[in-house]
Amino acid sequence: MPGVMYFLLAQLTVLLTAPPGEPSIIWPPAGFAIVILMLLGKPALPSLFAGMLAHQLYFWFVGAPETVLHLKFILGGVISVGVMLQAMIAVRLINRYVGPDDPLIDDRAILRFLLIVGPSVRWWPVPRRSSALQFSKPCRLLSWELCG
Repeated sequence: MPGVMYFLLAQLTVLLTAPPGEPSIIWPPAGFAIVILMLLGKPALPSLFAGMLAHQLYFWFVGAPETVLHLKFILGGVISVGVMLQAMIAVRLINRYVGPDDPLIDDRAILRFLLIVGPSVRWWPVPRRSSALQFSKPCRLLSWELCG
């Protein structure tokens, strides 16, 4: 079930980008993955990974049909593994520096939580997404504006 929810949230996020299909500045599914891993733990990993892989394969098959077939699977798999590692690292950092059962009522705990989760759901997905698009649109290697 978490994988289905991740896939649906990812699809909604892609639809809300302007224009649709372009890299998103924020990636809410990353935060969703962190929350699910914090609540359900390691048993949620296979389901989340399936949702991540399904989203990536959908993106490569629908959004970049000109990409070679084997490259779609390779990129989709590698990106999905990276996204999963991102969520797992964020959860480990939260458990280590904030605490697994911290109610977040202390100012320092809230600040530590925001300093860990903020960058992990805001900045980490942007390079992942834009670097993936570089393979499908070579003119984007230098700048997003080159292709107009």
